[in-house]
Amino acid sequence: MLAVDLILESCGTFTMSKLRPTVLFIHGNWHTPAHFAPVRYVFQQAGYPISCPALSNTQSDISLGLFEDARVIEDELTRLIEEEGKDVVVIGHSYGGVIATQAGKQKFSKKERQKNGKAGGILRLMYMCAFLVAEGESLLNGMGIRDGEPMPPFLTVDVRILTSHSLYWDRSAD
Repeated sequence: MLAVDLILESCGTFTMSKLRPTVLFIHGNWHTPAHFAPVRYVFQQAGYPISCPALSNTQSDISLGLFEDARVIEDELTRLIEEEGKDVVVIGHSYGGVIATQAGKQKFSKKERQKNGKAGGILRLMYMCAFLVAEGESLLNGMGIRDGEPMPPFLTVDVRILTSHSLYWDRSAD
């Protein structure tokens, strides 16, 4: 049994006798699906179908945010679950955890869909080094900052330095 099988089976996601679920990776902010290529490769080699759509942070339009990103993932869940009838394990990394919570609606739940005689559904939401906030809340809301309130002085953002280099300055380009 491979390590990825052990991880997913230990979460009660599936048993080895069943088809493997599709693993939907949700990357963090200032990341792209390319950052998950090595991890996706391991899962693919173990026989798992993979999806990792690009969120709005990979685009130049900074007006896009949390709910637009959640819409990208909801659309992907609709395709995988409602159109293709697949079982899905959602793995949110960093900011992707916030998106997983927003997009992983009850209507996509495997148990809920089974009650209604429908195939497919989310088997598990997994949070990998991720933020976990209540549905409908932003990351700032999760830190106790209400909409419209100024950010506390210890939280400063300089968008000029938010790049892969600033996150991985100690790593080679490889």
